[in-house]
Amino acid sequence: LIFLINTMVHLKKVFPNFKLVMVGGTNTELSELRKNSIKKKVDKNIIFIGTVPYSEVPKFLSAADICVSPIPPIPAYIVSSPTKIIEGLGMAKPAVANEEIYDQKKVLKESNGGICVTYSEKAFADAISYLFNNPSIAQNMGKMGRKYIELHRDYHKLAYKVHQSYSYLLKRTVHQK
Repeated sequence: LIFLINTMVHLKKVFPNFKLVMVGGTNTELSELRKNSIKKKVDKNIIFIGTVPYSEVPKFLSAADICVSPIPPIPAYIVSSPTKIIEGLGMAKPAVANEEIYDQKKVLKESNGGICVTYSEKAFADAISYLFNNPSIAQNMGKMGRKYIELHRDYHKLAYKVHQSYSYLLKRTVHQK
């Protein structure tokens, strides 16, 4: 989350009134993040929401212009699920994510729903700036992302694929005995 505060430092130079809404985090984390944002003079540009019930997440996503998912490219995260990206694209929001995380890169490449950059605060800031400076492109990316999610990441379709895979494996196992 410090990553996003540092990204905000870059964005504030170009967009002095830019707002970053950060949803999630423990009280201890939020306290440290607030201190860090004050130190870096971006505290007026960041709204810290804290933890919210999952049912309220769509409300925050619908108010967003862009969704971001900077995931540190460490071995434990390289194979992480692109949940934030999928939720953002599902709300027709363009996304910015880092390319080192395979599934994020795959989803954004296949959907054309956003921009993949290296895991760098400056690269994220540049991608966010590009989307803000090109609203029609951003809107089109959001629409393409939404369509992709409807076609490929809908839970009913995913459940059907899982069911088909298990059925195939079970039939194969039964026939081998």
